[in-house]
Amino acid sequence: MFTEDELLDFLKSIPNNIVVVYDEAYNEYVTRDDYPKNSIKFLKDYLI
Repeated sequence: MFTEDELLDFLKSIPNNIVVVYDEAYNEYVTRDDYPKNSIKFLKDYLI
């Protein structure tokens, strides 16, 4: 697993011509507090 900061760093490192699929299936079962549970905040800059 990764933290929200690690996810953000990863998204920043990917070139614009690369598509990343981030599937949030089953994220309601994650118990760690630092796990990114909502990708909506990344929508403006990183998601299509």
